[in-house]
Amino acid sequence: MFRSIVAKNIPCGIRVATYPISLTNNGFKFVRFNSTQNKAKAEQIKSSLDQLKSTDPLASSAAESKASTPSFEIDALLNRTIESDTTDIFQNSYGSRFDNNIEQTPRDIAKTFREFSMSAGRSVDVRYGNVGRGLQQLSGIMSNNKIFYLARRQKRHIRPALLRKLKKREWWRRKFAGDFHTLMQKINNAKRRGY
Repeated sequence: MFRSIVAKNIPCGIRVATYPISLTNNGFKFVRFNSTQNKAKAEQIKSSLDQLKSTDPLASSAAESKASTPSFEIDALLNRTIESDTTDIFQNSYGSRFDNNIEQTPRDIAKTFREFSMSAGRSVDVRYGNVGRGLQQLSGIMSNNKIFYLARRQKRHIRPALLRKLKKREWWRRKFAGDFHTLMQKINNAKRRGY
């Protein structure tokens, strides 16, 4: 029902995202994180985590308690496996530095969703399930970017001379509307003063 109400007012290519938007093909090379190269890294991480669990009282107490959640384990894994950017450039060989540039972490991929995807500039995040606020933000973005106007204009090809003529016409219409508004304000002020 919500889809049928909203679909009339949102043009094609506009998204109201209540979930992470899937990244479309924009030239990135994606690497599977369960490949053979990453299996060695995963085994190394697993062995280091096993060592940390044996020495870390927080991890051992969380594992022993029944209230431990998978999110705690995931957060601990992410915090311990994210490499810092302050590594020495002479520490690794050229090939390993090149591989690190190609493989993107999930956090880096998530950062590019809003910046470089096909729906960049035409999508909003719905926070806390507030769909009304999301639609309000979306209509503001659409009016600022003149999406309806440009969609109408781009349905057919317009000759360059006609396009110049239409732009000039629109400029004069906006100028006339602004001048007419100021003139009506002056007339109303004069009437109020008794002229």
